[in-house]
Amino acid sequence: RCGMILASYSQDIRNIRLMPREGSLEYGASGIGLIGGDFAGPIWSPTEAFEKANFKTPGLVEVIDGWDYITLWWMFQRNPTYYEMAFVLPSQLFLILSYMQFYVDRAAAPAR
Repeated sequence: RCGMILASYSQDIRNIRLMPREGSLEYGASGIGLIGGDFAGPIWSPTEAFEKANFKTPGLVEVIDGWDYITLWWMFQRNPTYYEMAFVLPSQLFLILSYMQFYVDRAAAPAR
């Protein structure tokens, strides 16, 4: 779960109010905070809960010291197969290749 906090740093709540789309100005989660597309790829993919919600999450409204803060959340997960194939497997192959030199007889291979 990853979040992004939005706020107005030039106008306080006396001049401007921030709220999620179709949400309320009250404290708590309401409205549509984030609408995202299907961002599935080789490294990241959306969670099932995010897909079931049609890639929509509510926004969390907080008022701190007279300033509105909206937190927008989206949920995704890392696909481990990408890292295994891109980093772990080549590292293991290089390690095996490096240790093979200790099993070659010195007389059989003069330029080891």
